[in-house]
Amino acid sequence: MVRTTPSFWRIPSSKMGVVLETPLRTSPAWLLPGGEPETPAETTGPEPTSVMFQTHSEHFETIQHRIYELIRYRSKILSGTLPVDELKEIKRLVTSKIDMGNKHGQQVSKFRHFQDRHGQQVSKFCHFQDKHEQQVSKFRHFRDRHGQQVSKFRHFRDRHEQQVSKFCYFQDRRGQQVSKFHQYKDVFRQVSKFRQDKELYVDTLLDLDMVVRDDQGNIMNPDVTSSIQLYYQHRLATERIKRETSGSTKKTPKVVTQYSHIFFVSVRNFVCKMSEDAELLMTLYDAKEGRAFTENYVVRWSKEGLARDIDQLHNLRVLFTDLGSRDLIREKVYLVCYVVRVGAMEVRDTDHRRSSHVPRKSPGEGMRRPFGVAAMDVTLYLSGRLDSDEEKHHFIPFLQCADKDNLEGTLRRILTLKDLTQKEHKGQGLWTSLKLLHGDIKQVTIQCVLTGDTVREENPHLVLGNVAIARKMGFPEVILPGDVRNDLYLTLVGGEFSKGSKLADKNVEVTVVVCNDKGQSIPGVMSLGGGVEPLNEYRSVIYYHEEKPRWHETFKVAVPIDEFKGSHLRFSFKHRCSTESKDKLEKPFALSYVKLMQGNGTTLHDTEHDLLVYKVDHKFEETDLGYLTLPCTRGELVEGQKPQQGGLTLTNKDSFTIHTNVCSTKLTQNGESKAQIPSRR
Repeated sequence: MVRTTPSFWRIPSSKMGVVLETPLRTSPAWLLPGGEPETPAETTGPEPTSVMFQTHSEHFETIQHRIYELIRYRSKILSGTLPVDELKEIKRLVTSKIDMGNKHGQQVSKFRHFQDRHGQQVSKFCHFQDKHEQQVSKFRHFRDRHGQQVSKFRHFRDRHEQQVSKFCYFQDRRGQQVSKFHQYKDVFRQVSKFRQDKELYVDTLLDLDMVVRDDQGNIMNPDVTSSIQLYYQHRLATERIKRETSGSTKKTPKVVTQYSHIFFVSVRNFVCKMSEDAELLMTLYDAKEGRAFTENYVVRWSKEGLARDIDQLHNLRVLFTDLGSRDLIREKVYLVCYVVRVGAMEVRDTDHRRSSHVPRKSPGEGMRRPFGVAAMDVTLYLSGRLDSDEEKHHFIPFLQCADKDNLEGTLRRILTLKDLTQKEHKGQGLWTSLKLLHGDIKQVTIQCVLTGDTVREENPHLVLGNVAIARKMGFPEVILPGDVRNDLYLTLVGGEFSKGSKLADKNVEVTVVVCNDKGQSIPGVMSLGGGVEPLNEYRSVIYYHEEKPRWHETFKVAVPIDEFKGSHLRFSFKHRCSTESKDKLEKPFALSYVKLMQGNGTTLHDTEHDLLVYKVDHKFEETDLGYLTLPCTRGELVEGQKPQQGGLTLTNKDSFTIHTNVCSTKLTQNGESKAQIPSRR
């Protein structure tokens, strides 16, 4: 009987792979039952090792090892000496080996396909990398050339800036020298004229021959000058001497055009019955426009009737400068003095016997409350139709505020009444001295006047020494070289605040702080007026139980030009209690803010701004700058939107209005001018 190959060994070639499809030359024979060995037929074909080396050269050793294992297993199966259980185990092991080889072959095939695709991509990437390196090389070459040009441009710009700086410095010095030259030239002409007239006058008295001189005081040469011209100059000198000696006519002063004027005010005394200290805020007020046009002059007045500052004792003087010809011809100008009481919320009668034992608080610790207003019409003195000097004292009547009246309302009452009676002012008022000076501060200081037969200085004793300066809230008619300003005049107009959880209206105090882009307070950039030190923060006047307070308080904000762009104003609203223990527990209930610079690089416009009021809860922290992302004015608010951020919530019931006036020689409010400035530079 002929035995055939077992069925488990005849595996399809699709499952066996390349290795098992090749014939095997060395294999043990099957033993037939009769004892005759059966040798399988030999087949021809390529050697297995050569095929494996050609197809799977990188896995040759691994495949060779596995084929040898399969040959050993086949020999054991063909031997026929294995038990049934071992035979099954070997068959299972052989089958698993064959399946694993097939699977590995498929993976190798996929790997080769992936390797081919990857090789193409690598080739493309190398080609792209070569092109990119060429472009990078060109870019570096261009960058180097551009860097050289930029370096040359910067060097040229630095030299140009140095030359411009030197030119500006030379121009400023030349302007100062020219100004001084003209001033001294006028003085020299007056002195020369005076000397010439005196010499002629002396020659006449002594019956001597008069020496004919020209307008400059030089002796005229009769050999060169014509007889007619000598006669003409001789006649003019004779007539001038007759006018001076006869005294029949007064000398007509020479009219000199002055573009700047100064209004001098000296405070002599303030008579008023007070139980607490006060602040006197003096300014020039235009009654027709209904606003002040100069800065405040501040005098801190004690309840004893003297100035708090010893240095200012009997030396309370101020110069309202930068006044132009238009300011002198205003229809109605008043010298207004606002009186603000500094102390407790309500006026209390103090025991003067124990007042010396009570420590005095500094002005910043007390509450600022309205007390009254004093006003006087100075239109005639300002226009020059009435003369006045520092020796003449003027009484300005004082009117105390009513219970529900503010400072601005009290001033309007005075303007309506015009003349206060003795019953209304009760003998209380302000004593001052007034004088109008022509020219700026430098001109007034060296001004000389020819009177009679002497030359004397008229004004230096008024302007020299410890004299406060209150500038006009605007530019003068002529801006001199070196006059650099960057002032923002802020006016707290008014507001409207709801009661909230309280039974009565709030006693609202507004605290103004200037913050930089990091939220830090900028110290010493606010000023209440001339005569006092700068402030770190400004606190408004408090009106008692007022739902719609009207402040109309103006103060100056002078931020350095390098910090102006990223700065903003923050307004905090706080309720002040009459009881000191409750007042310490009160915290700000609302907040508003406005940026000093707009998005286009211009400053705030000179107009009123309706600011949004955000309610503050316990979660809000002053160091959190998230409120800068919220809209600050009504114009920026989108209709139907109610923004909120980090403990701040918009309240539609409350409102707050301010007015700004920018006086700067460095910044502008015109976007077109802002765009042209860099090109001109």
